[in-house]
Amino acid sequence: MRSDPLSRTGILLTLLVLLAAYGFLLAEPIHLATADLGRHLKNGQLFIENGVIPKTNLYSYTFPDHPFLNHHWGSGVLFFWVHRLAGFPGLSVFFILLSLATFLLFFHVACAFSRFEVAAVASAIAIPLLATRIEIRPEVFSYFLCGIFFWILAHEKNRAIPSWTLFLLPFLEIAWVNLHIYFFMGVLLIGVFILEDFVAYFSRRELQASGRLKGLLLVAVLTLCVCVLNPFGISGVLYPFNIWKDYGYLVAENRPIWLLEKIIRYPPAFYFKVVFGWLVSGWVYAAVQAAKGKGAISAVAVMLSVMLSVAGWLAPRNFVLFGYFVLPLSAAFFHGLFPSKGSQGGGVPGIVSLMLVLVILSGGLAIQSGYWRTRGPRGIGLKEGVEGSAQFFLKEGIQGPVLNNYDIGGYLIYELYPRQPVFVDNRPEAYPSSFFQEIYIPLQEREEKWHEEQEHYGFNCIFFGRHDLTPWGQRFLIQRVSDPAWAPVYVDDDAILFLRRGGPNESVIRQYELPKSMFQVTRFT
Repeated sequence: MRSDPLSRTGILLTLLVLLAAYGFLLAEPIHLATADLGRHLKNGQLFIENGVIPKTNLYSYTFPDHPFLNHHWGSGVLFFWVHRLAGFPGLSVFFILLSLATFLLFFHVACAFSRFEVAAVASAIAIPLLATRIEIRPEVFSYFLCGIFFWILAHEKNRAIPSWTLFLLPFLEIAWVNLHIYFFMGVLLIGVFILEDFVAYFSRRELQASGRLKGLLLVAVLTLCVCVLNPFGISGVLYPFNIWKDYGYLVAENRPIWLLEKIIRYPPAFYFKVVFGWLVSGWVYAAVQAAKGKGAISAVAVMLSVMLSVAGWLAPRNFVLFGYFVLPLSAAFFHGLFPSKGSQGGGVPGIVSLMLVLVILSGGLAIQSGYWRTRGPRGIGLKEGVEGSAQFFLKEGIQGPVLNNYDIGGYLIYELYPRQPVFVDNRPEAYPSSFFQEIYIPLQEREEKWHEEQEHYGFNCIFFGRHDLTPWGQRFLIQRVSDPAWAPVYVDDDAILFLRRGGPNESVIRQYELPKSMFQVTRFT
Protein backbone atom coordinates (compact mmCIF):
# COMPACT_ATOMS: atom_id res chain seq x y z
CA MET A 1 0.00 0.00 0.00
CA ARG A 2 1.44 3.35 -1.00
CA SER A 3 1.28 6.03 1.64
CA ASP A 4 3.49 8.94 0.66
CA PRO A 5 3.78 12.07 2.86
CA LEU A 6 1.44 14.17 0.71
CA SER A 7 -1.33 11.58 0.90
CA ARG A 8 -0.89 11.13 4.65
CA THR A 9 -0.93 14.89 5.14
CA GLY A 10 -4.18 15.28 3.19
CA ILE A 11 -5.83 12.47 5.14
CA LEU A 12 -4.64 13.83 8.48
CA LEU A 13 -5.78 17.37 7.64
CA THR A 14 -9.20 16.09 6.58
CA LEU A 15 -9.67 14.22 9.83
CA LEU A 16 -8.48 17.21 11.87
CA VAL A 17 -10.92 19.50 10.05
CA LEU A 18 -13.79 17.13 10.81
CA LEU A 19 -12.85 16.87 14.48
CA ALA A 20 -12.28 20.61 14.80
CA ALA A 21 -15.61 21.45 13.16
CA TYR A 22 -17.53 19.01 15.33
CA GLY A 23 -15.79 20.13 18.52
CA PHE A 24 -16.33 23.79 17.68
CA LEU A 25 -20.05 23.30 17.10
CA LEU A 26 -20.37 21.39 20.39
CA ALA A 27 -18.56 24.06 22.38
CA GLU A 28 -21.56 26.02 23.59
CA PRO A 29 -22.00 27.40 27.12
CA ILE A 30 -24.30 25.33 29.31
CA HIS A 31 -27.86 26.73 29.44
CA LEU A 32 -28.47 25.41 32.93
CA ALA A 33 -31.85 27.15 33.29
CA THR A 34 -33.43 24.92 30.63
CA ALA A 35 -31.20 21.85 30.93
CA ASP A 36 -31.62 18.49 32.64
CA LEU A 37 -28.01 18.64 33.84
CA GLY A 38 -28.78 20.26 37.19
CA ARG A 39 -31.01 17.35 38.17
CA HIS A 40 -28.41 14.80 37.08
CA LEU A 41 -25.79 16.55 39.22
CA LYS A 42 -28.12 16.46 42.21
CA ASN A 43 -28.77 12.75 41.59
CA GLY A 44 -25.03 12.14 41.61
CA GLN A 45 -24.56 14.19 44.76
CA LEU A 46 -27.25 12.24 46.61
CA PHE A 47 -25.58 8.96 45.71
CA ILE A 48 -21.99 10.02 46.45
CA GLU A 49 -22.78 11.77 49.74
CA ASN A 50 -25.71 9.71 51.02
CA GLY A 51 -25.71 6.48 49.01
CA VAL A 52 -29.25 7.30 47.81
CA ILE A 53 -30.75 6.36 44.45
CA PRO A 54 -34.20 8.02 44.56
CA LYS A 55 -37.08 5.65 43.85
CA THR A 56 -39.78 8.26 44.34
CA ASN A 57 -40.18 11.83 43.13
CA LEU A 58 -38.53 13.36 46.19
CA TYR A 59 -37.64 16.64 44.43
CA SER A 60 -41.29 17.73 44.13
CA TYR A 61 -43.73 18.80 46.82
CA THR A 62 -46.71 18.02 44.58
CA PHE A 63 -46.12 14.26 44.24
CA PRO A 64 -43.16 13.35 46.49
CA ASP A 65 -44.27 9.73 46.87
CA HIS A 66 -44.91 9.03 43.20
CA PRO A 67 -42.77 6.04 42.07
CA PHE A 68 -39.83 6.96 39.90
CA LEU A 69 -37.29 4.62 38.30
CA ASN A 70 -34.04 6.52 37.83
CA HIS A 71 -32.67 4.61 34.85
CA HIS A 72 -29.75 7.02 34.37
CA TRP A 73 -28.52 7.26 37.96
CA GLY A 74 -24.98 6.19 36.98
CA SER A 75 -24.66 9.08 34.57
CA GLY A 76 -25.45 11.50 37.37
CA VAL A 77 -22.64 9.98 39.44
CA LEU A 78 -20.12 10.39 36.61
CA PHE A 79 -21.28 13.94 35.89
CA PHE A 80 -21.02 14.81 39.58
CA TRP A 81 -17.46 13.44 39.82
CA VAL A 82 -16.37 15.43 36.78
CA HIS A 83 -18.07 18.55 38.13
CA ARG A 84 -16.46 18.12 41.53
CA LEU A 85 -13.02 17.78 39.94
CA ALA A 86 -13.24 20.42 37.21
CA GLY A 87 -16.51 22.36 37.56
CA PHE A 88 -18.80 23.20 34.68
CA PRO A 89 -15.90 23.91 32.27
CA GLY A 90 -14.68 20.37 32.97
CA LEU A 91 -18.14 19.00 32.18
CA SER A 92 -18.13 20.82 28.84
CA VAL A 93 -14.70 19.46 27.95
CA PHE A 94 -15.69 15.94 29.08
CA PHE A 95 -18.80 16.05 26.89
CA ILE A 96 -16.89 17.31 23.85
CA LEU A 97 -14.09 14.75 24.20
CA LEU A 98 -16.53 11.87 24.69
CA SER A 99 -18.48 13.01 21.63
CA LEU A 100 -15.30 13.22 19.55
CA ALA A 101 -14.25 9.75 20.72
CA THR A 102 -17.67 8.44 19.67
CA PHE A 103 -17.30 10.08 16.28
CA LEU A 104 -13.90 8.45 15.81
CA LEU A 105 -15.29 5.00 16.63
CA PHE A 106 -18.00 5.26 13.98
CA PHE A 107 -15.59 6.93 11.52
CA HIS A 108 -13.11 4.08 11.93
CA VAL A 109 -15.82 1.51 11.18
CA ALA A 110 -16.87 3.57 8.16
CA CYS A 111 -13.30 3.42 6.82
CA ALA A 112 -13.25 -0.34 7.40
CA PHE A 113 -16.56 -0.76 5.54
CA SER A 114 -15.51 1.40 2.62
CA ARG A 115 -12.83 4.00 1.93
CA PHE A 116 -11.53 7.03 3.76
CA GLU A 117 -13.00 9.36 1.13
CA VAL A 118 -16.51 7.97 1.58
CA ALA A 119 -16.23 8.16 5.38
CA ALA A 120 -15.02 11.77 5.13
CA VAL A 121 -17.89 12.86 2.87
CA ALA A 122 -20.46 11.09 5.08
CA SER A 123 -18.99 12.80 8.13
CA ALA A 124 -19.15 16.26 6.56
CA ILE A 125 -22.82 15.67 5.76
CA ALA A 126 -23.63 14.31 9.23
CA ILE A 127 -21.72 16.69 11.51
CA PRO A 128 -24.28 19.55 11.42
CA LEU A 129 -26.94 17.04 12.48
CA LEU A 130 -24.70 15.58 15.22
CA ALA A 131 -24.19 19.10 16.58
CA THR A 132 -27.90 19.90 16.93
CA ARG A 133 -28.08 18.26 20.39
CA ILE A 134 -25.44 19.90 22.57
CA GLU A 135 -27.03 19.51 25.99
CA ILE A 136 -24.97 17.38 28.40
CA ARG A 137 -27.25 14.40 28.97
CA PRO A 138 -26.90 10.70 29.83
CA GLU A 139 -27.57 9.86 26.19
CA VAL A 140 -23.94 10.75 25.43
CA PHE A 141 -22.93 7.47 27.10
CA SER A 142 -25.36 5.52 24.91
CA TYR A 143 -23.82 7.04 21.79
CA PHE A 144 -20.33 6.10 22.99
CA LEU A 145 -21.30 2.56 23.96
CA CYS A 146 -23.15 2.06 20.68
CA GLY A 147 -19.89 3.02 19.00
CA ILE A 148 -17.88 0.52 21.06
CA PHE A 149 -20.39 -2.30 20.52
CA PHE A 150 -20.58 -1.67 16.78
CA TRP A 151 -16.79 -1.32 16.48
CA ILE A 152 -16.21 -4.65 18.25
CA LEU A 153 -18.95 -6.51 16.37
CA ALA A 154 -17.90 -5.20 12.95
CA HIS A 155 -14.16 -5.74 13.43
CA GLU A 156 -14.61 -9.19 14.95
CA LYS A 157 -16.78 -10.18 12.00
CA ASN A 158 -14.00 -9.07 9.63
CA ARG A 159 -11.42 -10.95 11.76
CA ALA A 160 -9.60 -7.70 12.51
CA ILE A 161 -9.71 -8.46 16.24
CA PRO A 162 -9.81 -11.80 18.13
CA SER A 163 -13.14 -13.50 18.83
CA TRP A 164 -12.73 -13.29 22.60
CA THR A 165 -13.30 -9.52 22.42
CA LEU A 166 -17.01 -10.26 21.97
CA PHE A 167 -17.10 -11.31 25.61
CA LEU A 168 -16.27 -7.75 26.62
CA LEU A 169 -19.78 -6.76 25.57
CA PRO A 170 -21.65 -8.21 28.60
CA PHE A 171 -19.32 -6.28 30.93
CA LEU A 172 -19.94 -3.08 29.00
CA GLU A 173 -23.68 -3.78 29.18
CA ILE A 174 -23.53 -3.78 33.00
CA ALA A 175 -22.32 -0.19 32.88
CA TRP A 176 -24.77 0.75 30.14
CA VAL A 177 -27.92 -0.44 31.93
CA ASN A 178 -27.02 1.92 34.79
CA LEU A 179 -26.16 4.88 32.57
CA HIS A 180 -29.04 5.36 30.14
CA ILE A 181 -32.34 3.89 29.03
CA TYR A 182 -30.99 3.07 25.56
CA PHE A 183 -29.07 0.11 27.00
CA PHE A 184 -31.31 -2.19 24.94
CA MET A 185 -29.35 -1.03 21.88
CA GLY A 186 -26.49 -3.27 22.97
CA VAL A 187 -28.65 -6.38 22.75
CA LEU A 188 -30.23 -5.13 19.52
CA LEU A 189 -26.85 -4.63 17.83
CA ILE A 190 -25.74 -8.14 18.74
CA GLY A 191 -29.10 -9.43 17.50
CA VAL A 192 -28.64 -7.79 14.09
CA PHE A 193 -25.27 -9.49 13.60
CA ILE A 194 -26.77 -12.79 14.77
CA LEU A 195 -29.56 -12.47 12.22
CA GLU A 196 -27.07 -11.83 9.41
CA ASP A 197 -25.03 -14.91 10.34
CA PHE A 198 -28.22 -16.94 10.74
CA VAL A 199 -29.29 -16.08 7.19
CA ALA A 200 -25.78 -16.70 5.84
CA TYR A 201 -25.62 -20.14 7.39
CA PHE A 202 -29.10 -21.42 6.55
CA SER A 203 -29.22 -19.92 3.05
CA ARG A 204 -25.64 -20.59 1.93
CA ARG A 205 -24.45 -23.11 4.53
CA GLU A 206 -21.41 -21.04 5.42
CA LEU A 207 -19.51 -22.98 8.09
CA GLN A 208 -17.74 -19.84 9.27
CA ALA A 209 -21.12 -18.23 9.97
CA SER A 210 -22.17 -21.33 11.92
CA GLY A 211 -19.22 -21.16 14.30
CA ARG A 212 -19.53 -17.43 14.80
CA LEU A 213 -23.27 -17.74 15.30
CA LYS A 214 -22.78 -19.94 18.35
CA GLY A 215 -20.41 -17.45 19.93
CA LEU A 216 -22.71 -14.52 19.21
CA LEU A 217 -25.70 -16.34 20.66
CA LEU A 218 -23.80 -16.98 23.90
CA VAL A 219 -22.70 -13.34 24.08
CA ALA A 220 -26.27 -12.19 23.42
CA VAL A 221 -27.65 -14.37 26.22
CA LEU A 222 -24.99 -13.13 28.65
CA THR A 223 -25.57 -9.50 27.62
CA LEU A 224 -29.31 -9.83 28.12
CA CYS A 225 -28.91 -11.56 31.49
CA VAL A 226 -26.57 -8.94 32.97
CA CYS A 227 -29.16 -6.24 32.28
CA VAL A 228 -30.81 -7.20 35.59
CA LEU A 229 -27.70 -5.89 37.38
CA ASN A 230 -29.25 -2.53 38.11
CA PRO A 231 -30.85 -1.16 41.31
CA PHE A 232 -34.35 -1.93 40.01
CA GLY A 233 -33.81 -5.48 38.75
CA ILE A 234 -36.25 -6.76 36.16
CA SER A 235 -38.25 -3.52 36.40
CA GLY A 236 -35.18 -1.67 35.16
CA VAL A 237 -34.81 -4.09 32.24
CA LEU A 238 -38.43 -3.60 31.19
CA TYR A 239 -38.49 0.16 31.75
CA PRO A 240 -37.81 1.15 28.10
CA PHE A 241 -41.14 -0.51 27.27
CA ASN A 242 -43.04 0.95 30.25
CA ILE A 243 -41.87 4.57 30.40
CA TRP A 244 -44.59 5.72 27.98
CA LYS A 245 -47.49 4.16 29.85
CA ASP A 246 -48.24 7.25 31.96
CA TYR A 247 -46.42 10.00 30.07
CA GLY A 248 -48.72 12.97 30.40
CA TYR A 249 -46.75 15.80 28.80
CA LEU A 250 -45.94 16.22 25.11
CA VAL A 251 -42.24 16.98 24.66
CA ALA A 252 -41.06 18.38 21.32
CA GLU A 253 -38.12 16.00 21.02
CA ASN A 254 -40.47 13.01 21.30
CA ARG A 255 -42.85 14.07 18.53
CA PRO A 256 -42.68 12.84 14.92
CA ILE A 257 -41.00 15.31 12.57
CA TRP A 258 -44.05 15.80 10.36
CA LEU A 259 -46.12 16.83 13.39
CA LEU A 260 -43.41 18.96 15.00
CA GLU A 261 -42.85 21.01 11.86
CA LYS A 262 -46.56 21.87 11.73
CA ILE A 263 -46.18 23.57 15.12
CA ILE A 264 -42.76 25.24 15.07
CA ARG A 265 -39.88 25.98 12.74
CA TYR A 266 -37.35 23.27 13.59
CA PRO A 267 -33.99 23.66 11.76
CA PRO A 268 -32.51 20.34 12.98
CA ALA A 269 -35.20 18.57 10.93
CA PHE A 270 -33.59 20.02 7.79
CA TYR A 271 -30.27 18.40 8.63
CA PHE A 272 -31.96 15.12 9.44
CA LYS A 273 -33.61 15.10 6.03
CA VAL A 274 -30.30 15.86 4.32
CA VAL A 275 -28.57 12.97 6.11
CA PHE A 276 -31.53 10.70 5.46
CA GLY A 277 -31.37 11.65 1.76
CA TRP A 278 -27.68 10.71 1.71
CA LEU A 279 -28.52 7.34 3.26
CA VAL A 280 -31.34 6.68 0.78
CA SER A 281 -28.94 7.50 -2.04
CA GLY A 282 -26.67 4.84 -0.60
CA TRP A 283 -29.50 2.31 -0.69
CA VAL A 284 -30.11 3.09 -4.36
CA TYR A 285 -26.42 2.99 -5.26
CA ALA A 286 -25.91 -0.35 -3.49
CA ALA A 287 -28.98 -1.85 -5.16
CA VAL A 288 -27.76 -0.77 -8.62
CA GLN A 289 -24.29 -2.19 -7.96
CA ALA A 290 -25.76 -5.47 -6.72
CA ALA A 291 -27.94 -5.72 -9.83
CA LYS A 292 -24.78 -5.37 -11.91
CA GLY A 293 -23.14 -8.16 -9.93
CA LYS A 294 -20.54 -5.78 -8.46
CA GLY A 295 -21.18 -6.50 -4.79
CA ALA A 296 -23.62 -7.74 -2.20
CA ILE A 297 -25.74 -5.57 0.07
CA SER A 298 -24.86 -5.90 3.76
CA ALA A 299 -27.81 -7.27 5.74
CA VAL A 300 -26.53 -5.53 8.88
CA ALA A 301 -26.43 -2.18 7.07
CA VAL A 302 -29.94 -2.63 5.68
CA MET A 303 -31.53 -3.68 8.98
CA LEU A 304 -29.86 -0.98 11.07
CA SER A 305 -30.42 1.80 8.55
CA VAL A 306 -34.14 1.02 8.34
CA MET A 307 -34.61 0.78 12.11
CA LEU A 308 -32.64 3.95 12.84
CA SER A 309 -34.31 5.89 10.03
CA VAL A 310 -37.71 5.06 11.49
CA ALA A 311 -36.46 6.07 14.95
CA GLY A 312 -35.23 9.39 13.58
CA TRP A 313 -38.48 10.20 11.78
CA LEU A 314 -40.47 9.37 14.94
CA ALA A 315 -38.48 11.50 17.42
CA PRO A 316 -35.77 14.19 17.16
CA ARG A 317 -34.18 12.78 20.31
CA ASN A 318 -32.89 10.01 18.00
CA PHE A 319 -31.28 12.35 15.46
CA VAL A 320 -27.76 12.04 16.83
CA LEU A 321 -27.89 8.26 17.18
CA PHE A 322 -29.10 8.10 13.58
CA GLY A 323 -26.37 10.49 12.46
CA TYR A 324 -23.54 8.50 14.04
CA PHE A 325 -24.67 5.24 12.47
CA VAL A 326 -25.09 6.83 9.05
CA LEU A 327 -21.30 7.16 8.86
CA PRO A 328 -20.55 3.40 8.66
CA LEU A 329 -23.89 2.38 7.15
CA SER A 330 -23.73 4.76 4.21
CA ALA A 331 -20.06 3.87 3.78
CA ALA A 332 -21.10 0.23 3.41
CA PHE A 333 -23.66 1.16 0.76
CA PHE A 334 -21.28 3.47 -1.11
CA HIS A 335 -18.38 1.03 -1.08
CA GLY A 336 -16.58 1.44 -4.37
CA LEU A 337 -18.00 4.92 -5.05
CA PHE A 338 -14.51 6.34 -5.47
CA PRO A 339 -12.19 4.77 -8.07
CA SER A 340 -9.50 2.47 -6.76
CA LYS A 341 -6.72 4.09 -8.70
CA GLY A 342 -4.64 6.25 -6.38
CA SER A 343 -6.95 5.72 -3.45
CA GLN A 344 -4.19 4.40 -1.25
CA GLY A 345 -1.53 6.84 -2.31
CA GLY A 346 -0.40 9.47 -4.77
CA GLY A 347 -1.39 12.34 -2.52
CA VAL A 348 -4.55 13.22 -4.45
CA PRO A 349 -7.30 11.40 -2.46
CA GLY A 350 -6.39 13.05 0.83
CA ILE A 351 -6.42 16.52 -0.71
CA VAL A 352 -9.61 15.80 -2.64
CA SER A 353 -11.27 14.58 0.56
CA LEU A 354 -10.20 17.75 2.33
CA MET A 355 -11.69 19.94 -0.40
CA LEU A 356 -14.95 17.96 -0.41
CA VAL A 357 -15.21 18.17 3.38
CA LEU A 358 -14.64 21.94 3.41
CA VAL A 359 -17.20 22.55 0.67
CA ILE A 360 -19.87 20.29 2.21
CA LEU A 361 -19.39 21.57 5.76
CA SER A 362 -19.38 25.26 4.83
CA GLY A 363 -22.37 24.80 2.54
CA GLY A 364 -24.34 22.85 5.13
CA LEU A 365 -23.76 25.46 7.82
CA ALA A 366 -24.44 28.38 5.48
CA ILE A 367 -27.86 27.06 4.43
CA GLN A 368 -29.09 27.33 8.03
CA SER A 369 -26.84 30.21 9.10
CA GLY A 370 -29.64 31.87 11.05
CA TYR A 371 -30.02 28.77 13.20
CA TRP A 372 -26.33 28.72 14.10
CA ARG A 373 -26.34 32.44 14.90
CA THR A 374 -29.20 31.97 17.36
CA ARG A 375 -27.14 29.33 19.15
CA GLY A 376 -24.99 32.17 20.48
CA PRO A 377 -21.23 32.48 21.03
CA ARG A 378 -18.95 29.46 21.39
CA GLY A 379 -17.49 28.60 24.77
CA ILE A 380 -17.40 26.13 27.63
CA GLY A 381 -18.75 26.15 31.17
CA LEU A 382 -21.91 27.92 32.28
CA LYS A 383 -23.70 30.51 30.23
CA GLU A 384 -22.87 33.88 31.75
CA GLY A 385 -25.36 35.03 34.39
CA VAL A 386 -27.48 31.89 34.27
CA GLU A 387 -27.32 31.38 38.04
CA GLY A 388 -28.40 34.94 38.82
CA SER A 389 -32.08 34.13 39.49
CA ALA A 390 -31.32 31.31 41.92
CA GLN A 391 -28.69 33.40 43.69
CA PHE A 392 -31.23 36.19 44.11
CA PHE A 393 -33.79 33.73 45.50
CA LEU A 394 -31.32 32.37 48.07
CA LYS A 395 -29.72 35.69 48.98
CA GLU A 396 -33.07 37.30 49.73
CA GLY A 397 -34.39 34.26 51.61
CA ILE A 398 -37.52 34.05 49.48
CA GLN A 399 -40.18 31.76 50.92
CA GLY A 400 -42.23 29.22 48.95
CA PRO A 401 -44.14 27.27 47.96
CA VAL A 402 -42.78 27.99 44.48
CA LEU A 403 -44.77 27.61 41.29
CA ASN A 404 -42.32 26.91 38.48
CA ASN A 405 -42.71 25.81 34.88
CA TYR A 406 -41.64 22.51 33.35
CA ASP A 407 -38.43 23.64 31.64
CA ILE A 408 -36.80 25.28 34.65
CA GLY A 409 -37.42 22.42 37.08
CA GLY A 410 -34.02 20.75 36.69
CA TYR A 411 -32.28 24.09 37.33
CA LEU A 412 -34.25 24.67 40.52
CA ILE A 413 -33.54 21.13 41.74
CA TYR A 414 -29.82 21.81 41.37
CA GLU A 415 -29.89 25.28 42.89
CA LEU A 416 -32.57 25.06 45.60
CA TYR A 417 -33.06 21.43 46.71
CA PRO A 418 -33.54 20.46 49.54
CA ARG A 419 -34.34 23.98 50.80
CA GLN A 420 -37.16 24.39 48.29
CA PRO A 421 -38.82 21.47 46.44
CA VAL A 422 -40.21 22.16 42.99
CA PHE A 423 -43.76 22.21 41.70
CA VAL A 424 -42.78 20.32 38.55
CA ASP A 425 -39.67 19.39 36.59
CA ASN A 426 -38.89 18.04 33.14
CA ARG A 427 -39.53 14.35 33.88
CA PRO A 428 -43.08 13.53 32.73
CA GLU A 429 -42.59 9.95 33.92
CA ALA A 430 -42.07 11.20 37.50
CA TYR A 431 -45.60 12.63 37.72
CA PRO A 432 -49.00 11.08 37.01
CA SER A 433 -50.34 12.12 33.63
CA SER A 434 -53.40 13.56 35.38
CA PHE A 435 -51.16 16.16 37.03
CA PHE A 436 -50.23 17.69 33.68
CA GLN A 437 -53.64 17.36 32.08
CA GLU A 438 -55.77 18.42 35.06
CA ILE A 439 -53.53 20.78 37.06
CA TYR A 440 -50.30 22.01 35.43
CA ILE A 441 -51.62 23.06 32.00
CA PRO A 442 -55.15 24.16 33.04
CA LEU A 443 -53.90 26.49 35.80
CA GLN A 444 -51.93 28.38 33.16
CA GLU A 445 -54.76 28.44 30.66
CA ARG A 446 -57.74 29.42 32.83
CA GLU A 447 -57.87 32.07 35.52
CA GLU A 448 -60.51 30.23 37.56
CA LYS A 449 -58.26 27.16 37.67
CA TRP A 450 -55.31 29.32 38.61
CA HIS A 451 -57.17 30.76 41.60
CA GLU A 452 -58.34 27.29 42.60
CA GLU A 453 -54.81 25.88 42.63
CA GLN A 454 -53.44 29.02 44.30
CA GLU A 455 -55.87 28.39 47.12
CA HIS A 456 -54.89 24.72 47.27
CA TYR A 457 -51.09 25.04 47.17
CA GLY A 458 -50.65 28.54 48.64
CA PHE A 459 -48.01 29.72 46.17
CA ASN A 460 -45.85 32.58 47.45
CA CYS A 461 -43.43 32.73 44.53
CA ILE A 462 -43.64 32.18 40.77
CA PHE A 463 -40.28 31.17 39.29
CA PHE A 464 -40.63 30.84 35.53
CA GLY A 465 -38.27 30.31 32.63
CA ARG A 466 -38.69 33.11 30.12
CA HIS A 467 -38.18 30.85 27.11
CA ASP A 468 -41.30 28.79 27.75
CA LEU A 469 -42.91 28.92 24.30
CA THR A 470 -46.00 26.89 25.13
CA PRO A 471 -49.22 28.84 24.54
CA TRP A 472 -50.31 28.20 28.12
CA GLY A 473 -46.97 29.39 29.53
CA GLN A 474 -47.01 32.61 27.49
CA ARG A 475 -50.61 33.30 28.46
CA PHE A 476 -49.88 32.71 32.13
CA LEU A 477 -46.92 35.11 32.23
CA ILE A 478 -48.93 37.84 30.53
CA GLN A 479 -51.74 37.40 33.06
CA ARG A 480 -49.34 37.61 36.00
CA VAL A 481 -47.69 40.79 34.73
CA SER A 482 -51.14 42.37 34.79
CA ASP A 483 -52.18 40.79 38.09
CA PRO A 484 -52.16 43.31 41.00
CA ALA A 485 -51.83 40.44 43.49
CA TRP A 486 -48.36 39.58 42.20
CA ALA A 487 -45.24 41.74 41.99
CA PRO A 488 -42.33 41.11 39.58
CA VAL A 489 -39.07 41.41 41.50
CA TYR A 490 -36.43 39.86 39.27
CA VAL A 491 -35.91 39.28 35.56
CA ASP A 492 -32.96 38.28 33.39
CA ASP A 493 -32.44 36.55 30.04
CA ASP A 494 -33.49 33.19 31.46
CA ALA A 495 -35.98 33.64 34.30
CA ILE A 496 -38.57 35.89 35.89
CA LEU A 497 -39.73 35.89 39.53
CA PHE A 498 -43.06 37.13 40.91
CA LEU A 499 -43.90 37.33 44.61
CA ARG A 500 -47.37 37.29 46.13
CA ARG A 501 -48.40 40.49 47.85
CA GLY A 502 -49.41 40.13 51.47
CA GLY A 503 -47.31 37.00 51.93
CA PRO A 504 -44.02 36.24 53.71
CA ASN A 505 -41.92 37.97 51.01
CA GLU A 506 -43.35 41.45 51.47
CA SER A 507 -39.97 42.97 52.41
CA VAL A 508 -38.42 41.69 49.19
CA ILE A 509 -41.27 43.24 47.19
CA ARG A 510 -40.74 46.62 48.85
CA GLN A 511 -37.05 46.56 48.00
CA TYR A 512 -37.04 45.01 44.52
CA GLU A 513 -40.43 45.45 42.85
CA LEU A 514 -40.01 46.15 39.16
CA PRO A 515 -42.24 48.66 37.35
CA LYS A 516 -44.72 46.82 35.18
CA SER A 517 -44.11 49.38 32.46
CA MET A 518 -40.80 47.63 31.72
CA PHE A 519 -42.68 44.55 30.48
CA GLN A 520 -44.08 44.52 26.98
CA VAL A 521 -47.40 42.71 27.10
CA THR A 522 -49.45 41.47 24.18
CA ARG A 523 -52.84 40.30 25.33
CA PHE A 524 -54.43 37.14 24.00
CA THR A 525 -57.79 37.59 22.36
